[in-house]
Parts: sequence; C-alpha cells; structure tokens
Amino acid sequence: MKYSPAIEIVWKSAAVVAKSRQTLIEPEHVLSGVLTLCAGTPQSAKDGDPEVARVAAAFAENGLHFEQSLERVRSNSTARLLAGSGGTSASSLGPISRSAACKEIFNFGAELATRDGLSELQLRHLAAALFLHSPETAAALQLDATQKTSIVDALLGSQQRVSEPAPPAVRPVFPDMTEVVLRTLDVSTVLAPDIDWKDAGPKLAVLCELTWLAGSAGSVAELLQTAVERLLLFVSRASHGAILILDGAEELLLKAHAPRGAVSISRLSAMQAIEQQRAFIWQRQEDLSESQRESDIEHGIYAPIFADKKSFGVICLSAAEAGPRLTPEDLFLAASLGHQIGLVLANRSLKAEIVESASVLERLMTNFSPQVRTHLVQRAKVGRLKLGGERSDVTILCADIRGFTVMAANMDTDDLLQLLNEYFAAMVECVFRHEGTIDKFIGDALLVVFGSPERHPRHTEQAARAAIALQEAVRTVTAKRRAANRAVCEIGIGVHTGEVIHGFVGSPERMEFTIIGDAVNMTARYCAAAGRGETVISAEVYEKLWRNIKVDAIDVTTKHEGKRSAYRLLSIRT
Repeated sequence: MKYSPAIEIVWKSAAVVAKSRQTLIEPEHVLSGVLTLCAGTPQSAKDGDPEVARVAAAFAENGLHFEQSLERVRSNSTARLLAGSGGTSASSLGPISRSAACKEIFNFGAELATRDGLSELQLRHLAAALFLHSPETAAALQLDATQKTSIVDALLGSQQRVSEPAPPAVRPVFPDMTEVVLRTLDVSTVLAPDIDWKDAGPKLAVLCELTWLAGSAGSVAELLQTAVERLLLFVSRASHGAILILDGAEELLLKAHAPRGAVSISRLSAMQAIEQQRAFIWQRQEDLSESQRESDIEHGIYAPIFADKKSFGVICLSAAEAGPRLTPEDLFLAASLGHQIGLVLANRSLKAEIVESASVLERLMTNFSPQVRTHLVQRAKVGRLKLGGERSDVTILCADIRGFTVMAANMDTDDLLQLLNEYFAAMVECVFRHEGTIDKFIGDALLVVFGSPERHPRHTEQAARAAIALQEAVRTVTAKRRAANRAVCEIGIGVHTGEVIHGFVGSPERMEFTIIGDAVNMTARYCAAAGRGETVISAEVYEKLWRNIKVDAIDVTTKHEGKRSAYRLLSIRT
C-alpha cells in the first residue's frame, strides 16, 4: 500500500528519533512524528493540508492539549538524555527499520484504510491504529477511555467501529528530551542532513531548555546573553558570537555578544539572513565589507531569529582565519536556537498585543457599566463582538442641563468645562450603578439606555431609580460648588420605554453602540417638558411601575405628536 505525503514525513521524523537513540523505530517514535506534524509545524501548514487538519482537530476537540503534553515530557531531565535509555539496538542493522510492534501498527493502519476503500495509507488511519494498538498512547497523553474512543471515532468516523487488538508489551512513550526538542521544531528542520544526533541532540536539548526556562516571563536580556555564551561552548570552532535584534526602525541593536570587546559583523550578511529567513555559513571572499576586511574573520554563521514568518533578529558566529572550519552541525545548532528564541519573542509580542488590545478595548467601552464592559471585552476577545443589532423593548433616559446656553455665554471656557466634567462624572457614576449604558453625550445632555446591550428583566425600574439618583447626585454637586462660590446648574430628566433597534454599527475597524427608533425621539420630548430638578416619565413607564412610584399627573405638549399624558416622578419605593 502507498503512503500519503504526511505519512512520509512522519516516517522520516520517527527515523530521526530512532537513529538518535540507536534503536529500531518504535510506536512512540511514530506518535512523536504525528504530534510533530500536527503541533510543531506552522498553523498555515495545517490549514493547507486537510489530512493533517483532520487529525489535529480530532486531537484538539477531544481534550488533547499539545502544550501541556510538552510540559509533561519536558520534566524529564537532560541528564536522562545523556545517559540514554533501553531499546532494541539498531547500530548494526544498516538502514533504520521498524520494530515488530511498529510494523503491526502500520499493517493495521493499512487495513483501516482498505476498509475506507483507499489504496493509500492516510495520517488518520495511522493515528487511529496507534490508539487502538498501543494502549500506552492514551495513557501518556492523559486521555481517558471516553476521549480515546471519541478521537478514534473522529479519525475514522463513528460508523466504522473497530475492536481493539490484544495490547502489545508496554513501552515508555517520549522517554527522553531529544524527542521533545524535535517536536518543537519544524519538520523540515529535523530532517537536516549531515547531523550527528548523538552529539548534536544533547547540545540542542540544553539550548532549547534555555528558551523554555525564559518562557514569557524571564528576562530576555539574560536569555540572549546566556544563549550566546552557551552556543560558543558547543560550537568550539567559533571565536565570537553575537545576537542582533531589530528595533521599530528596522535597525539592528547589539543585544548580546561574547567575548567582551570589539564585534565584527557584516550588516549585509545579517540582513540577508533576516530577509531570506535562511541560515548560512559565510566564507571570506573578494567582496567584503569594510569591517570584514579590517578583521581576521575567515568564516562565520548567520542564523535568523524568526517565528510565524516574522523576523526578530539574527544570531552571528565568527571564526578566525587560523581556526577549523564551521560545519553543517554548527549551522544546525545556531539555526535551531534562532527558531527557539524566535518563538519566545513571538509569544511575548503576542502577549503584549493582547494586553494592549484589551486595554484599548476597555477604554473604548467607557460608555458601559463595569459589569457590562467586562462581559463585552470577553466576547470581543473570542471574536463574538460583531456589527449588528436587534429589535427589543428598552427604557431610555435623557438628562439635560437647564439654562446651559446662557450659562456658557457668561463663563470662561476652562470653568465651563470643569462644571460639565464635575456634573457628568457624578451622573455617569449613577448610571453605571443602576446598570445603564451611555449611548452618547450630546453637548450638555446625556442619553442613557437600560436593558441594552445586555438584557435586564427590570430595565424600566432601573431607569426610574437612576433618575431619582441622578437628581440627588446633581443636588450634591451643586451644594459643594455653591459653597465654593462657583457656578451651579440643575437638570431636567425624561424617561420613556418602547421598542428600538440597538446594537453596534459602523465598520469592523470602527464600531459604536447606538439605539435607533421613535422611542428615542419621544424620550427627548419628555425631557424637554421637565423643569429644573424635575423628572417626567411617559404613560408607558407609569403603566409598568404604578404600584411602586409616587407621581403627579401632567400633560406634555409636543410639536409633532400633540398633547400626551405624562407624570412627574416624585419618589420610588425602596
């Protein structure tokens, strides 16, 4: 039976692991290859390969967390890697071959593919065979029987129920740090030729451990300096090392170097590695930069620091003319370290962007009460805050400062703005305390909605209580300002309830919350009818709250709607 391209990659990755341990290819090596392909490659690779995407989705949707699995494996010490582990020796077998148990898994996977009417072994069949033939697979990934069955069903289809064969002898899964390291690298990297894994594996594990320890919280400066020093220990042919990081202006900043002293680096070569995102060994030739001509550097390594197609900087190693030549293995170590540092910097950058975006989003949502704001921010973080609205009943409150136009004509600009800010600050606090949402500030007026964007079962009562609290807050501010011999004001409030369209309008780049409907215009009419220090509610509001409020009946004359019944709100029962 033929193998799919994804199976070929898994096969080669498993062979690299087995060769580094000098054993036959075991089931755990195949599982390592499957996880490498699903979790260690860029997301775009999964999106572009439906075969890999199906397996990755089956794992993720059933509780398999790649990062947590990696953390569990990482707990094994580097000393265990250096000491090695047991296994069937393959040192005298020539080309790496599969163990008997591994052959059974491939054969069973082929049988599953045949049942699907395929002549090609797919990744999902091989992954399902691993779970069905190797019980320790689910145990190593800390999956229970239900999760295991669900994964197999997702891989094969629930209609293709397969009985599990007799379990083989138990073998340790992910027994050393080499496999952990390989699964954090791009698959194409682990297939690099001319690598002596017996020598390079432990070195690479130590270098990667530096970046894991730094994570998203450790000091980047310490990480870079330690990485340079450790890399020079492992690449003994290099006499100097440096790490350059791009700043916002695309300038290369020297963030770490060893030994201390003058640094001879070709900016042209460094930028070439960054722009092409390719590591290479530089050899001294005729076309040299001024710094290269003045130095005794004969050859060097330039390895980009990048992740997710974004470049962050470059690792530079240089060797004097008298020293031995740098090797492909040296290049591999530098390139792999660059990839690991790139992941650290990418994660930090992403974390900073998330924190900044959340901060900006919260500032943009100052119109909402803290409770509603927190809920909307959470929705926005998961992409559920979108353009669109709904039609429903809400209660609207409009508060307007009386005599503001005359007051503004006789006041200094700074004093006027200070007056507005003091009164509005007290009013906004009342609105949020009663779970209202500020639709907008209109000069000296405030438009508030209750029951949107989040529904509230008692939005009309909340609006009435907010109106009483607003008048009291304004009187408190007025008393303080009058005591300080400063200008004071009073407000009139209108409250109405009715159907509106409410939601977020605009564009994905700039959206605002708003309410639209005749109820908004009617609220403004009731507000205009309110005198200084008065709150006028509509008949619709009174219909809902008549048992708990004290009012005076009045008539409101409007320009377009004629005379309407209304009520002056005096108090509300607690």
